[in-house]
Amino acid sequence: MMKVAVIGGGISGLCTSYYLVKAGVQVELYEPYKPNKENNKEVPFGASYVNAGYLTPSHIVPLSSPSLFASGLKMMFQRKSPFYIKPRLSTNLIKWGLNFAKHSNNKHVDYAIPEIAQINLYSKELFQEILSSNEIGNFQYRDRGLLMMYKTKEVGEEELEVSHRATEFGIKSEQLNHEALKKIEPHIHNSVIGAVRYYSDVSTNPIEFMSKMWAYLISHQNFNLVENKVEAIHLKKSSIDVQIECGQENSCDKVVVTTGAQANFLLKSVGDSILLEAGKGYAIQTFKSDHIRFPALLLESKVAVSPFEDRIRFSGTMELSGINHNINKLRVSAIAESAEQYYQGLSTADFRLNEARCGLRPLSPDGLPYIGASKDPRIFVNTGGAMMGWSIGPAAGKLITAVLLEQKTELSLSPFALNRF
Repeated sequence: MMKVAVIGGGISGLCTSYYLVKAGVQVELYEPYKPNKENNKEVPFGASYVNAGYLTPSHIVPLSSPSLFASGLKMMFQRKSPFYIKPRLSTNLIKWGLNFAKHSNNKHVDYAIPEIAQINLYSKELFQEILSSNEIGNFQYRDRGLLMMYKTKEVGEEELEVSHRATEFGIKSEQLNHEALKKIEPHIHNSVIGAVRYYSDVSTNPIEFMSKMWAYLISHQNFNLVENKVEAIHLKKSSIDVQIECGQENSCDKVVVTTGAQANFLLKSVGDSILLEAGKGYAIQTFKSDHIRFPALLLESKVAVSPFEDRIRFSGTMELSGINHNINKLRVSAIAESAEQYYQGLSTADFRLNEARCGLRPLSPDGLPYIGASKDPRIFVNTGGAMMGWSIGPAAGKLITAVLLEQKTELSLSPFALNRF
C-alpha cells in the first residue's frame, strides 16, 4: 500500500487526507497544533478555524485586480485600514509585490474569473457530497445566500458589475435597495443603501466541520496522526524521509505539503519554492445571535459576517506582516466598529475583543491557488487559497489526490501550476 505524508492539518490537509484514505492510500498526517477540544465552543488560531465559513461561488474576482490594487495602495500603510502592509525589508515580499502589481490588470482578471468560478462551484458540489454521505456526520450547510452590503453608490455599482459577470456561470443574484434589504435583515443601519444578494453561496461553521473531519480521519484504518512539527523533507532514491522536531525520520513514498502560508519552509528543504505571502485575518464574535439573520460581506469595511447557531462571527482585514500570530488590537477594534456602522443595536461593547483570534491566509501574487507537483515528482503542494481557501478545500484536496495517483482531474490544473511565475 502506498504511504503518503500529508504535512499540515488545516482544511487543505484534512480534505487531502480524506480523499487519499478513501482511495485506499495509507496517510500519515503531521500536525503539531491539533485542537484538544473538538467542539465549536473553543476557537483555535489558524485560518481554517477563524475564517467566515463561506462557500463562495460568487467571489470570482482574483485578489490581483485593478480595483483592489488601487484601493490597496491607498490603504496599505494605514494601521486600521482593511488592507495593511507592515513596513519591513523582505526580498520575498518585494518579489511577491512586483508580481502582484504585474497581474493586477483586466487581462488577468478575465483569465482568472472562469478558473475561480469553476473550482468554487466544483468544491460546493463536493461539500454537498460529504454532507449527503454522512461519513463525517451532519454539519451546518445553510444555502440562504450571501448579502454584499454597501453604503455608497460607487461600491454598489462595482458589485453589481461583478454579479452580471457571475451570471455567465449560472450564479444567480439580485440587487436589493434599502427597503427590500430591511425586510429580510431588519437591523441594518439607515446608512446602508442596499446589497447584492447571491443565492449560490452557502454558510458553514468551520470549527464544526473541522472537528468532524478530524474525528472521521482519526477513526479510519488508513490514517495515522503524528502530532509533531516537520523540520525537513529528505529525498532519497527509493523513498522520502520526513524529519520531525525530535530528530526522528519517518519514511514514505510521496509527500503533500499543505502548511498554508508556511509552505516554503519545507519546500526549500527539497530545493523548491513558490511566491507566497501570509495575509493575516482576524475574527471576533458576539453572542447576540438573534440580531443578524443572513451571512453578509460589508463591502466598504471588507468585513465578513457569519451567523452561527449561538453566536455571530465578524472577520476580516488583510495584514501582510510576516509569519506571526500577534494580535493587532487596532485592527481588531476596526472590525468591531464596522458592526456599529452597518447594524443598528450592535456596539463594540457586544464583542469579546480580548478573545480575538487570527489566521494566516496563504496568498499567491495572481490570486490563484497552488495545486500540483513540485520539482521532484514525489512532492506535491496544495496551498495558496487566500480568502477562498475554505471554499475550495474539498476541491483542492480531491484534485491533488488525483494528481498524486496519476488520475484524470475534473478541472485543468495548469492555472494552478507551481512554476507559473
